[in-house]
Amino acid sequence: MSPLTVVLPYCEKDVDLAEKLLTWIAELGENKQFSMLLAADSKIPKERRAAVKTLALSSFGHVESLACPVAVEYPAAANAMMGQASNYVQLNYKTPFLWMEPDCVPLRTGWLHELAQAYYWSPKPFFGPFMHSADERFPKTHLNGVSIYPRGAWSLLTLKGDKAWDLASADKIVPKATDTKLINQFWGITEHPPTFVEKRVKDKDPGYFVTTKIIHESAVLFHRCKDATLIEIARKRFRAGMPIVEPGNAGYQHPAKEGVKVAAKTPEPEKELVPA
Repeated sequence: MSPLTVVLPYCEKDVDLAEKLLTWIAELGENKQFSMLLAADSKIPKERRAAVKTLALSSFGHVESLACPVAVEYPAAANAMMGQASNYVQLNYKTPFLWMEPDCVPLRTGWLHELAQAYYWSPKPFFGPFMHSADERFPKTHLNGVSIYPRGAWSLLTLKGDKAWDLASADKIVPKATDTKLINQFWGITEHPPTFVEKRVKDKDPGYFVTTKIIHESAVLFHRCKDATLIEIARKRFRAGMPIVEPGNAGYQHPAKEGVKVAAKTPEPEKELVPA
């Protein structure tokens, strides 16, 4: 099995979420055979970056913290962070890497081992969920940003400009990528990322309130949840010895004919979407 380096980028606005993610990862079990590269916005105080590194060391065998100067706004900022981190991996590591953002949530013990094993047997150098869109502004198919990348990805990705790299690189990367349900993506509504609840109240809860039924049963890693509600539900079920994701879940199916945004980092607002 090929080892993976996990790259966790974070900035000032999501450092709290990064800490909650790392605490949850530690609760799921150690990943001492894996390394983690923390790609931190250099504006974050050194002491805070050191605290995040300490949390990461509770799970991973080797942890580095890379301070990344970012002087542009999103989405160019995301490109800048990926550019610096992937260049560092290409120069200093001998492994592929999982780009795992702070709004990701692992879903079971052994999640990273499963991803590493699946990538090892994949015939292509990129590995992640394919996103499909009927919107003319976006590629018909692209590889979601939260994916596994080869060590030399920096030389292959389109990282310049204001268009997010996963969209800008689609034509080059999709033919070199394997689609998987192990990593599950649900964008939700642009201004309202998914908030997870145990049960929706019909005709009362807003459309961005969702349950774990939107997550495919095969998934070991979910993206995106920015308020840690999925971590809270996952922790409760994990401690009770229950599966975090219900067996038999088919996951959320994006109805492209309705113009639903399935492209990551789409800037336009979207109508409320609630799985049946």
